[in-house]
Amino acid sequence: MKAGASVERRVRNPAVLARAVALVATGALIVQLLGMSTPEPQSVTVWRFYRALPGFEQEFTSLFRKNTYRVLQAQLAGGEILDLQLYTPAAAAGTGVNWTLLLSIRYTPRNGAPPTPSDSLVQALFRDRAAYELEKIAEVRLLDAQWEVSPRPLP
Repeated sequence: MKAGASVERRVRNPAVLARAVALVATGALIVQLLGMSTPEPQSVTVWRFYRALPGFEQEFTSLFRKNTYRVLQAQLAGGEILDLQLYTPAAAAGTGVNWTLLLSIRYTPRNGAPPTPSDSLVQALFRDRAAYELEKIAEVRLLDAQWEVSPRPLP
């Protein structure tokens, strides 16, 4: 039997799940009784760099703002994202800048992951879902590279 299958069975076992819930509830009760507080989840800032294919920077930026950034703005308005900024390089061409857009997002992770937009949010923003999906494909095809950095302040 594979180890992963064994773990999956344990999670699906109602008795094990009930014990886990009881342990978590007991721990929360002890923390409350002792007057201790659980640590607040820390917000995370992520910088996402996007580099468009040469010659397609304007088209990529236009599609990104129309689709991806619009969804992120809705998530910001809904409180899923705490802060959202979009940047373009200020340096002149030929100075070694190798990115087209920089997206700075600050959020509180849920289960260690950034917030993802719900289908209902996307449907509310884009009535023609098929056109939205096609434009997202075009946006990705115009992308030469994407990378993410989690900045850490120095003490």
